[in-house]
Amino acid sequence: MRPAAWAWRLLCGASLLAACAHPEDELEAPDDTPPVAHGGSGGASAGKGGKSASSGTAAVLGGAGPADVPHAGSAGKGGAGGSAGTAGQSGAGGSGGKSHGGAGGAAGSSGAAGVTNTGGAPPAGALEVDYKCGNSSATDNQIRSSLRIKSMADASVAISGLELRYYFTSEVALPLTVEIYDASVDGAAGYHAVSHDAVKAEITGTDGYLELTFTQEAGALSKGSALTLDVAVHGPNWTGNFSEADDYSFAADHADFAPWDHVTLFAGGELVWGKEP
Repeated sequence: MRPAAWAWRLLCGASLLAACAHPEDELEAPDDTPPVAHGGSGGASAGKGGKSASSGTAAVLGGAGPADVPHAGSAGKGGAGGSAGTAGQSGAGGSGGKSHGGAGGAAGSSGAAGVTNTGGAPPAGALEVDYKCGNSSATDNQIRSSLRIKSMADASVAISGLELRYYFTSEVALPLTVEIYDASVDGAAGYHAVSHDAVKAEITGTDGYLELTFTQEAGALSKGSALTLDVAVHGPNWTGNFSEADDYSFAADHADFAPWDHVTLFAGGELVWGKEP
């Protein structure tokens, strides 16, 4: 073998041995550090509170991380919603306009419906009592009379607030009994009977009066309507005779209904018709 060929082989072998002795000088070690995750940005802003009664503004959602970055984060959560705004108050109505060209106030709301007058006296002249003698004989075993309460009041009048008194003297042994033969209301609204249980009778003294009162079941009197009562007073088992000629409320000449001020009517405890003896 020629010397030149041996020299070439020796040179190649030396180079190979040098490469094997220091491999780290030739190959780059793999990187074990985990890649950094690029998270999405958070919500841009929290929702603002709403004005007036409106809801708050919705929060802006955060954007997703970059698509070209390994292990990119998910989209950020939205900011919290704004709280609801406080409701605005209603505006007050305008005040009444002044004279000489002042601006008029806002229209007022409708008034509440009127209620039946359950207490206190109706206006003067709003109620009237008519009397009809049921038995013109001044000497017999009963005091028979028909009484009628008429209303001219604009507002309805509760019958339960009324007290009617018929004055007489008694020559008959006690106890006295009161018979209610008829009780009814008649007028523009029609006719309806009043239960006898709704009429309460009481006699005060032998030289006193028959008082008729009423429960709420008796109803009310509207303008133009009238409560009519047909009553009788008698002794035990219809025995004994009355002498009515000197009775304050007796009037034999009242063959038909006519105003009679010797029968009194009270409303709410106040005298509204007639003259007391």
